[in-house]
Amino acid sequence: MISIKPFLSNRSKAPSAQGGFSMVEMLVSIGIVVIVLTIVLTRQDSFNEAVLLRAEAYDVALSVREMQLSAVSVVSDGSGDYSARTGIYFSGNEINQYVFFRDQNGNDQYDVGEDFGAPGTIDPRFTISYIDTSDGGIDGEGITVLFNRPDFDANFYDVNGTSYNHHNSIYVQLAERDSYTFFGDCPDTVATVEITKAGQISVIERVLPWCTTS
Repeated sequence: MISIKPFLSNRSKAPSAQGGFSMVEMLVSIGIVVIVLTIVLTRQDSFNEAVLLRAEAYDVALSVREMQLSAVSVVSDGSGDYSARTGIYFSGNEINQYVFFRDQNGNDQYDVGEDFGAPGTIDPRFTISYIDTSDGGIDGEGITVLFNRPDFDANFYDVNGTSYNHHNSIYVQLAERDSYTFFGDCPDTVATVEITKAGQISVIERVLPWCTTS
């Protein structure tokens, strides 16, 4: 008769399976998780900055639209004068604010004392980084956009009252304050307000020509 005890004895001595991670495997897994989280959080910060910057550009665009509507509507500066043109002045020296004004003396530029309400302000984290036209850069001192009732058309002038109306549009570019200076290097993230001669105002995706890469 064949005995089955040797088989049972050998079966009971079979090694049991070992489970779990070794220390090296655990350290490698933790390292991978840390790297992935770092990448995600970094990209999230960049995304948040881009969203806030674009929102700031929309605020600027809305301010221009409000001045346009003030010009074509029956709005007085309090003195009973309804004929003065209403404008907005972007200065190359005040890169965190822009001025609303009424061109009371008709010289097609902003003069001290012509302010029409409080100036517009830009979040300190951002700045007006560049002002450009459809045909190239302009004088870094700034530019004036004027609206004349009853037209919605925009009129462009430099700080001396010289017309820029031969340009189809101007672009007011905003960027993160720490990444760019007026007429300086290319910023990482921008948002651009376009104002066309026909009076269209919008926020578009546009960077400076020399900032584009092939």
